[in-house]
Amino acid sequence: MLIYQGHRRAHHVQAVAWAPDGSLIASSSGTSGDFPGLLGSKNGKETVDYSAHVWDSSTGKKRLSYVGHNGTIRSIDFSPDGTRLATAGRDNTIRLWEVRKGRLLDRSAQCALCTTGGHKVGQGREYTFIDDVVWSPDGKHIASAASLGGNGVVRIWDTSLRKTVSTTIWVNDGTGFRCLAWSPDGADVAYHRGSSIYIMDRNGTIKHSWRGPAYPALCLAWSPQAYLIASAGGGIGIVNANTGEPSTILPKSTNGEGRPPWVRTTAWSPDGRLLATGSGDGTVSVWIVSTGNLLTVYRGHDGGVTCLTWSPNGQNIASGGEDALVHVWPIQPRV
Repeated sequence: MLIYQGHRRAHHVQAVAWAPDGSLIASSSGTSGDFPGLLGSKNGKETVDYSAHVWDSSTGKKRLSYVGHNGTIRSIDFSPDGTRLATAGRDNTIRLWEVRKGRLLDRSAQCALCTTGGHKVGQGREYTFIDDVVWSPDGKHIASAASLGGNGVVRIWDTSLRKTVSTTIWVNDGTGFRCLAWSPDGADVAYHRGSSIYIMDRNGTIKHSWRGPAYPALCLAWSPQAYLIASAGGGIGIVNANTGEPSTILPKSTNGEGRPPWVRTTAWSPDGRLLATGSGDGTVSVWIVSTGNLLTVYRGHDGGVTCLTWSPNGQNIASGGEDALVHVWPIQPRV
């Protein structure tokens, strides 16, 4: 197991992503409840780390740091070709970076986005928190989700034109958006709103919606085989992506080592045979999807697990947590 240390001032590692070629891991950080522009300081020094780091996945050595956000970076994702990195956060911006040089691709990429149409917060400011950003499989689009209070918006962006392709907005309905996932063919986007799962196409048209198997729902992931979606939070369930019918409901406990009540993050293995979940008790659990059985549990984080991702070859999992650390776990036993 490797442990990456670098977010030394951060309260949490908020997001983690593995580069498509397997050579790099990106992670981002910040606090759990900051507001844009409120960067903490003490004796003239910053006390909160609003940065993203890129690490050598084999050695754990930090390659580059990406600095520019003025708020927690809630989401991070590599483009499919591995040359660009998208970050999004609570300063209401999405930023696109050149991976190898750690610099912004274009100042226009810092566009403020995802405001939901006029709700005011604090000192008359108007903004929302961007909770998730995900590249489409072809690298031509980015989907983003943002929310504040009972308002929420999902947008799809053209990455070459830097403009919105479609927008879906809910205002004052008491729910927000939790997370996003593209279908493997890039035709649709799945997201949580409250405890429900919605499937929309690139034009913003809602194709399907149903109540998810996990309540409350905190995260979801679309399987590589395209026909399954995993939903987790107060439980863990897998549904048919076309019908919403339950496929597998993972048990609440297995000999005292099953998942705890709150699952914060989930991800499919590249071959779709395994599902990893990260929980508030600091554990990473790996499940065999076909049987619903627990394969293994990893313990090591001092605090809850906030994010995780699989290596492209499916042999390792990287997880980030409230302890400001990134752990890399080898999959044992192999299936």
